[in-house]
Amino acid sequence: MKYSRREVRGKAYATPRLKFENQSLTSFSGLVVFQQFFALLRLKVRLARCFAHQTGKVFGRAILFLQLVLHLLLGYRELRESRYYQDDPLVKRLLGLRRLPDVATLSRMLKEADAKSVASLTGDDFNALFKPLQNRAHIIQYDKDNVILDDGGMKEVEESWAEKRGASFYFVVARASTDGDVAYNTDLSQQRAQAVYNHLQSKFTGDEDLKKVGLLWLGEEYAQLGQDFCTWSRSRDGVECTDKEINRSAFVAWIDCAI
Repeated sequence: MKYSRREVRGKAYATPRLKFENQSLTSFSGLVVFQQFFALLRLKVRLARCFAHQTGKVFGRAILFLQLVLHLLLGYRELRESRYYQDDPLVKRLLGLRRLPDVATLSRMLKEADAKSVASLTGDDFNALFKPLQNRAHIIQYDKDNVILDDGGMKEVEESWAEKRGASFYFVVARASTDGDVAYNTDLSQQRAQAVYNHLQSKFTGDEDLKKVGLLWLGEEYAQLGQDFCTWSRSRDGVECTDKEINRSAFVAWIDCAI
């Protein structure tokens, strides 16, 4: 293809003046969407309520947990991968920080976090944490003032154990209804969680995955499950289910967690 002289030649211009601007570039512009989404959910406010009893830190625990949410949304799984967005201006803006915590700070914060930080959420907030597990969780029900697994409970535990599907941990969250005093119900919850683990040990003796079982027991002072959990997979399916009955239970599920 031939070009004309006008298309090829141009006039000579004076030496250009170069100006450099201090621009903040981000590799995660899509977080703008999540910034608005978090605002609609009032996620910062909800997390702040969880950690209201733990204060006096330079990095608030609510903000650090929000960073972990972003960490997962960005596709990272290990804490050390936070270096990839350590200086990103949009990540800092979303978190409301001028600098992000290092890996050691994040790790220490996770160790210091207690069950109360999660379990003391109000009912709707607490129950929302379990919603993503609806298709893989099982609820083991107990009789009032009882910690013994019935036949249906043992079967439900065994079925849930078989549903690993590449998950990392087996989570057991036992609880009690509001009947009785706080100390009694806390002890009742602990024994219910232990009953699940004892059955796993006796049924699957020698299974290396038993090391991946985590137990948590919650007394009546913590948020109660709502009656909508009666529609989940439970050991007494088909039997009438009330608010108190669904909370005389142990919630079991394989979960994905790699930090």
